[in-house]
Amino acid sequence: MKLRSIAALVIVLLIALSSVACGSAPSTSGETTAAVTQATSAAGGETTAAGAIDPMAKYSPGITVTSAKSIDDNIAKSQKSIPDVLTNNIYTKAYEDQLGITLKYDWTAPAAQYDQKLNTQIAANDLPDYVQCNATQFKMLVDYGVAADLTQVYKDYQIPFISDLMNQDHNAAINQCTIGGKLMALPWVNGNMYGPQLWIRKDWLANLGLQDPKTMDDVISIARAFTKNDPDKDGKNNTYGLALTKNLFGDGVGDLSGFANGYHAYYNGWMDDGSGKLVYSNIQPEFKNALAAVAGMFKEGLIDPEFAVKDGSKIQQDLVSGKLGMTFGDHWLAFAVADTKKNSPNSDWDILPIPSADTNPTKVMLGASASRFYVVNKSCKNPEAIVKLYDWTSKYMVRNSLDFIENYNKDASKCSPDEFSILAAVNNDLPNQGLWMERNVEKYLQNKDQSLVDSGVNGLDAILKYMNNGDPTGYSQYMWNGPHSAWTVVAGYENNNQYFTNGYLGAGTDSMAQYNATLQQTQLTDWTKIIMGEADISLFDDYASQWHKLGGDTITQEVNAAK
Repeated sequence: MKLRSIAALVIVLLIALSSVACGSAPSTSGETTAAVTQATSAAGGETTAAGAIDPMAKYSPGITVTSAKSIDDNIAKSQKSIPDVLTNNIYTKAYEDQLGITLKYDWTAPAAQYDQKLNTQIAANDLPDYVQCNATQFKMLVDYGVAADLTQVYKDYQIPFISDLMNQDHNAAINQCTIGGKLMALPWVNGNMYGPQLWIRKDWLANLGLQDPKTMDDVISIARAFTKNDPDKDGKNNTYGLALTKNLFGDGVGDLSGFANGYHAYYNGWMDDGSGKLVYSNIQPEFKNALAAVAGMFKEGLIDPEFAVKDGSKIQQDLVSGKLGMTFGDHWLAFAVADTKKNSPNSDWDILPIPSADTNPTKVMLGASASRFYVVNKSCKNPEAIVKLYDWTSKYMVRNSLDFIENYNKDASKCSPDEFSILAAVNNDLPNQGLWMERNVEKYLQNKDQSLVDSGVNGLDAILKYMNNGDPTGYSQYMWNGPHSAWTVVAGYENNNQYFTNGYLGAGTDSMAQYNATLQQTQLTDWTKIIMGEADISLFDDYASQWHKLGGDTITQEVNAAK
């Protein structure tokens, strides 16, 4: 890659530092600044009289920042009524008015083609000041020496809310952007604090006089009762205790991740072995224990014998139809299983934390939080400008900010063509938004604070309809973020220190790309054989040995080198 020489950078910095001039710069938010702002430094930073940088001050004169844009359906629709909507919308106007930044797009591409177009531009070393990219492209830009080191710029220009925001996902997103101790991108945060829950037919427990499970042995005992003791009282032998999909993992329903967590096993993670070295979680002995327990349940008939041909959508149908009494799954199941009431009006689901197989509390592994990354080109004259845009986005568009403005983050169905949030220069989200809403629902139920309703607490009206009147149309919302819901379980994991973070959150390594497909297929085949009794549990040891030989050791070396 053709990069600017160090000597040229030094000259530019020396010239810029020698040209500092005095001038005032209003705060972005319009609030009174205690100290009069001074000149723009070489990095474009406005400083107070005391010498501190004002991250939200306005450039004077203004500057232009270039980027590229992925065109989704909403933007394409907007362009039909406002052809120049990319640079003529409520966000670009705010950037110019409040920050003195004019946004220009060097190129655009339809959303489905954006990554391919960006790959072409990376190969040609023809990039704007900053780009939004995926994890693999982020790694490429760092490896090629194109990505700017934002460590100091981010430290100088981040507003306090940004620091708070990053703490909300246990700093997973910002760690994803950190390579070799240097911050090489800004994250588009989505959140990661989810974790599986145990979903169980509460009415079936009541029918059989059973209590909520406290241990994994209880889970197995309840699965036995749900299979053999006619829990729906229809006089038929037509139910199974535990849901399981053919993929075993990743479907978010009928998923073994939660079951494995009960045995202190964690899927597709990297864990410290005690010496500071990261080891792959799927080959640890705890997973062998979990698989042995599932195989025992299958042998006893507590799992649908046809699970190996059923995907997640089919499992959802079986849950709704009353064929299955328990599943480990994700928070969104609230909207998938709500129709159970249509088939059985008296049905009711309970959502519980994952029990433990022993006296040690269950832990849940946190994964990645950032889905996309904003990489600044090393040749960008004002890298701090992208941090300022990031500050602005987070300050006014992230819902739990004290400065949140509804107009900048409206529901898409209520937007005018120039108000779609994707039109913003960068995007950022509230990590774990469901957790924030659940906590606000709890606050409302405690003190009936109407401002919480007005602040956009999702589905509060529906929750109250179900709680007060038993209205089934509010049942899914009640299960999702009501006072005893999926997000209540998530809040419990957080409050009780039951989370830990995956030791490696970086992009796929070269060896992962080369070996993972084969390794994962071998795993699925071998583990399915173990569960269905077609192979002894000792096959797990053979699988672990093969994992090392078929590329696992090389992957481990790369992961430890990159951490």
